[in-house]
Amino acid sequence: MTLRGSLLLLLLLLLCSCVKAEDASSTSNDGGVLYIEDDSSDDFIKAYNVVLMELWEEGAIPRLLQDGNVSEATYVQDCLPSPSYVMPTEPTGLLQKILRTGKYTVGFSWGKIYLDGIASLVMDRIGAYYGYKIVVNFTDYPHDDDMWTALNNGDIDCTDPLYSLGGFGLGSRRNRQWQPTCTSFSSKIKLASLPSRGITNSSALAKEIASRKMKGIASEICVWGSAEAQIIGQLFSAYVYTLESRRACYDALLIRPNMLAIGYSSDIADIAYKLVIYDDMNYTQPLVTFCRRHTPERRKVTDISKLNKWETGNENLALMYEAASAALMITGTHADIFEAWCMARVVGTFGDCVAKYSGYPTPSVSSATGTLLQVITSRKFIVGDSRGGDDTYLNTTEDPTGPLHALNFAIVDWITKEYELSPPLELVYKFFSSTEEVFQALQNGTIDATTNIYYLGGYYNGTTRAESFRASCSSTCISSSTYTRKRDNITSLTQLYNIVAADSTLKLGGVGEPGQLSMQVLFQTYNTTVYKFNTMEDATQALLKEGVAVLADWQLAPPEGLTMFESGIMQPVVTFFRYDIEDGCADDVVDIHLGEECLSGSAGCSKSCHCSSGYHPHSPPIDTCEEDHMHKTNTVAIAVGVCVGFFGVLLFLLIVVVIVMVTSFPFIRKKYIKEGALQARFLLFRSRRAG
Repeated sequence: MTLRGSLLLLLLLLLCSCVKAEDASSTSNDGGVLYIEDDSSDDFIKAYNVVLMELWEEGAIPRLLQDGNVSEATYVQDCLPSPSYVMPTEPTGLLQKILRTGKYTVGFSWGKIYLDGIASLVMDRIGAYYGYKIVVNFTDYPHDDDMWTALNNGDIDCTDPLYSLGGFGLGSRRNRQWQPTCTSFSSKIKLASLPSRGITNSSALAKEIASRKMKGIASEICVWGSAEAQIIGQLFSAYVYTLESRRACYDALLIRPNMLAIGYSSDIADIAYKLVIYDDMNYTQPLVTFCRRHTPERRKVTDISKLNKWETGNENLALMYEAASAALMITGTHADIFEAWCMARVVGTFGDCVAKYSGYPTPSVSSATGTLLQVITSRKFIVGDSRGGDDTYLNTTEDPTGPLHALNFAIVDWITKEYELSPPLELVYKFFSSTEEVFQALQNGTIDATTNIYYLGGYYNGTTRAESFRASCSSTCISSSTYTRKRDNITSLTQLYNIVAADSTLKLGGVGEPGQLSMQVLFQTYNTTVYKFNTMEDATQALLKEGVAVLADWQLAPPEGLTMFESGIMQPVVTFFRYDIEDGCADDVVDIHLGEECLSGSAGCSKSCHCSSGYHPHSPPIDTCEEDHMHKTNTVAIAVGVCVGFFGVLLFLLIVVVIVMVTSFPFIRKKYIKEGALQARFLLFRSRRAG
């Protein structure tokens, strides 16, 4: 082999090694963009929600809830069945992994698998859509914290579908720490006491606890379920603790003299246990499946100075709002407002914002930026509300009335006291002619947030509101109602079911997309057309003329000539904020949700990196890279990979050079010895001729 051939071989091998090194790495850096192997659960959550909506429409989920004895399970309009829900065409992250391995691992800590049929039904449908067989495996953990830790570590893919959306896990709020699926159903929190106690409602229980406290006698309540325990613990000044099963709580109720009641959200066999059951607290528990939140696959950060002032600070404003909402639940202000408006039964307390103040820290004023800084500095919190196209309403200077608006004013008062603002913070309403205009104004920074009357289940520009905007936790749900003509004498859903079953040509309707889709869910087993009405006025005219039944918002009194009764469908209402735009120190800063990384230095954070912390729609603020173990693990992996790759190439190059030299040495030696001998003979010949 010639020297030129050896060099060409070396170059070829070097190129191959570079290609292999590039293929083997799942993490690289390209002009300020950090690429990380996609561990996203987004596609899986989308697929899960699509199937969940389909199963609801087909009636499969309601049948499972009845078979599983979930306490008065109701349909929750968190997610709305719609063509906008579509299966991902190119699965990534967790969904891709599940399809590739054919396994879906579910964690639970209930001591027994409840409603495992939901997970199996969903995964069978997802597998069939993509042409794969998926086996569902269940893993039991002795305690909730063990399961949440397993979820963080990747030992399980998701939880089972009966975890309360508003609970806490590992000291953090579940609905912020992990990614929930659609709610779609919920159950009421109930209490039960022995007949001998003479306690028949929550008011009687509270009075008994107060009476015993005055006498120096302790009171106990046993609760099955950690989220339920957190809520009941705020409502009653008794010692509340959890046991591993309903049976254990029941046994404690029989033998412990200070045990006054047990709490739960799944039905107890009333006859077997012989208990007095009461559910007048009107607390609804939204139940979901939780999966891990993820690090985005790529994120490029731009100079923070290029951002508009309202594109950051929104997350902290939302956190402040949620802290106020939770605090009002603890003090009882929340319940008092609805009681004063005679709406305690129809405007229920939704267990998304769980009354545990320690879990809702308030951002400091000194760290306020963007929208939050603007609100505090101007002392004005501008919210958007839709009033229809009537100019009289659009131009009014009067504040709106009603329990939800009263709650909004109470939240602003709480923020004023918490931050010791003087002059006080003012709640300013800006009115628009339609809901779409309200969300457009939110998107372009005209308002700071929406008011708190908007349904969580809804759409904006073809996507769900919850995807487009940052929804606050929901402390309130509204029971939708069904309206019929008085002269038809239909006063319950049971009667309406019987009439529709006998005559499927009866027209049904709903006000707005939520009302229409909810009515479709209620009458999913009947071949009946459900019409959509834009306003309650349109629906009323149709009712009086054609005798249709319509589902719409609850009202203090039905329109004249109509009868109103509850539909059993709960609609959580929330305040919507903007998602923050990612920010950073400069173009060489990469943010991967879990912290910061300055690429201008070495792998990891450099001393010159001073990015603003937080401002991410799906993760809590983190001030420094050192606080984040997962980020440091990624950083170390990147650094080790780069170092190993670099020294590997150097070592390979050295070996090739040595091989080339060794293989070429005999040829070189032979050539130069031969040339040297010829030259010596030529010189000898010349010297002889000269002599």
